[in-house]
Amino acid sequence: MKLPVDVTWYVPKISSHLVFTAFCVETNLYGVKKLPPPPYILASNHNSLFDPMFIFSKFPEKVYYIAKYEIFQLPFIGNGIMEAGHIKLNREYPGFSFIKQSVQYFNEKKVVGLFIEGTRLEEGERGEGKVGSGMLISFASVPIVPFFIDNSAKLVKKGKWVPNMGFPINGYIGKTIFPDEIESWHDKSLRKKEYYKSISSNIIDRIYQIKEKEY
Repeated sequence: MKLPVDVTWYVPKISSHLVFTAFCVETNLYGVKKLPPPPYILASNHNSLFDPMFIFSKFPEKVYYIAKYEIFQLPFIGNGIMEAGHIKLNREYPGFSFIKQSVQYFNEKKVVGLFIEGTRLEEGERGEGKVGSGMLISFASVPIVPFFIDNSAKLVKKGKWVPNMGFPINGYIGKTIFPDEIESWHDKSLRKKEYYKSISSNIIDRIYQIKEKEY
């Protein structure tokens, strides 16, 4: 029997909201009116375990995240994210399966979330462009929404589980990047891997400029 609501979206949305409330964390999302209609890729930085929870609690559409293979192996959590339809990525042997599933979701007018730097980073750190991220963006040919999450690193440091209470998390939605603009970045002198890295590097640049240039 099909339920009237998608519990795999609303349960994490409500539970994330409750966690933030319990730890007295103020959450603010800016620029919702900038969002295009799905499908699109939500490409963001990543500093904390709170980042996906922030997106689950605040975003108007369900976001299907590309997550590392190891998370799917965790007891209970792994089963939950599998049921929710999130996309599995083996970082050692990425292959094309994550791209195929993402493209299927785009055909179904869904939103795919991508932590474009590939891993959680410490506050103030900045990752390099990844080949896999650029390849997905090139193959998908859908709009990219750059998204900057600010302050989450102050709540939970990498490698820690106990949060520091009282810091607000702010999310800033940037100007949409459309496929024709991404195609204009194509430097034919670059080999494919370097081109894919340049795509993700350009989007990383946009993400870290959002707060300063657009707000």
